Amino acid sequence: MRKFGYLLTLVLSFYLSGRYHSAEFMVLAIVLFVLLFISYLYALQMAKYLEIEIDLDDPIIVKEHTAIARIRLTNRQRLPIPYYQITVSFYNRLDPNKKVVTKKFHGFVDGLGEATIALGTDSTYSGEIEILVTEIECFDYLKLFKRRKRLAISQKQIVIPPVLKADLALLLLQQAGCKGQEVDLRGATPPNVFQVRQYEAGDHLKTIHWKLSARNDELLSKVYSEQKEEQVSIRVDLTPPLSQSLKEKDAFLVLVASLVSALTQEELVEQLQLVNKRNDWELTIPIKSPFYYDSFLQEVIHEMASIDTDKEGRQADSQQTSRHDLGFDLLDSRGNDKILITIDRQLRLYENHQLLYQFEASKLYAELVGRPLRL
Repeated sequence: MRKFGYLLTLVLSFYLSGRYHSAEFMVLAIVLFVLLFISYLYALQMAKYLEIEIDLDDPIIVKEHTAIARIRLTNRQRLPIPYYQITVSFYNRLDPNKKVVTKKFHGFVDGLGEATIALGTDSTYSGEIEILVTEIECFDYLKLFKRRKRLAISQKQIVIPPVLKADLALLLLQQAGCKGQEVDLRGATPPNVFQVRQYEAGDHLKTIHWKLSARNDELLSKVYSEQKEEQVSIRVDLTPPLSQSLKEKDAFLVLVASLVSALTQEELVEQLQLVNKRNDWELTIPIKSPFYYDSFLQEVIHEMASIDTDKEGRQADSQQTSRHDLGFDLLDSRGNDKILITIDRQLRLYENHQLLYQFEASKLYAELVGRPLRL
């Protein structure tokens, strides 16, 4: 409508200048034509010098918490961009329906300047949120012309589930461990102190001889004559079922996060494993770093999204890239573990391949935070 009105004014100016032989109308018509031509050329080249990137304040957030994604527009030319309109889409890659939310933002970018758009995102479910900038339109000053540019700029944000109090999981382990026999899952059970030596990096805090260390003004560690260790591993089976809703996937992630958090805080777990039977691979994550928990959940969610997006599985090279970027190594320790706790995507909990309990997605929260199950 704006362009139609401008062209109508231009034509009318030419008509009146010829009809009444008016120099004023002719000058007006020429000025309007020159402005129209300049606006057209201006709109053509504006988007060429505009750079766009997405910055995340935090790449990993907890479910139902708001995360801030900042879309930064940098103008590399001296001429300003008087008006732009940018289209941003985001969706949860775990959502089988791929529900996409689209928003449009507009603004102004000065010459050789920057503009930042703060986008608040949150998710009802855990998963991998992909934020995409799909299109930008740049307008001239008169908004007569626009230059549309298709984009494919994306950034992924991991939404991890909150940790629930997993009393049920601990009770199941205690009551069903080793076929009803009483099990000490806490690792070292040292009967006698053999000697005392200087503390070395990697020694457990429980081995520090605090009284003797205080007397000698240096950290000393106990060395035991014999040490019995029960190796405990948690295996997360990511093999996808035939169909699974986003709510069921979220319940699975809540269960994994709660069990892993509860058992590792009790120092019952030595390593975590990811398994995908479809691709026949196994990823073992030793618990050595304080950052293992976030990295573990990030890998679980990213792997689930990749498996569900490509039903035939990921290519071998992309698997190697994702794992080595996180510092993980492929290991197969199935023959060394004495106690193996397995969780699969159908919410089944196994101990040494024996089914302990089948959770229900609709009752999962009540089961984990409510009254423990009596076996």
